[in-house]
Amino acid sequence: GRYSTIQCRISHSALTSLLRDWSSFVLVEGYSYVKLIHGSEDPTPSSFYVVRIISKAPCMVLRLGFPIGTPAQARNKIVEELRDRILQLRFPHRVQSKEATPKAKRKMFGSSSPSKSP
Repeated sequence: GRYSTIQCRISHSALTSLLRDWSSFVLVEGYSYVKLIHGSEDPTPSSFYVVRIISKAPCMVLRLGFPIGTPAQARNKIVEELRDRILQLRFPHRVQSKEATPKAKRKMFGSSSPSKSP
């Protein structure tokens, strides 16, 4: 229904915000992100990987692409780190009030207003 669509949008927004802040740069907003891999002491990137979001509500799939030759141990470490960051995402709980919409003041016909004098 309507609420699951809204929750999917909130989740998608939180995930894209996380990826935007975490990545080195954004290729396509809401779709592709690139993270540069730096060596231990070298400021020049030694490699990179791409994260793509495939989203069809209510599911989202992240696909990670690494260059050929990236060791499995390094790939697994990156996947675990990203997984942990995603698991740390928190979403605000909706506050359900008894009254969904505020009451509007109604003008009573036939009664005079105290500010108006006859």
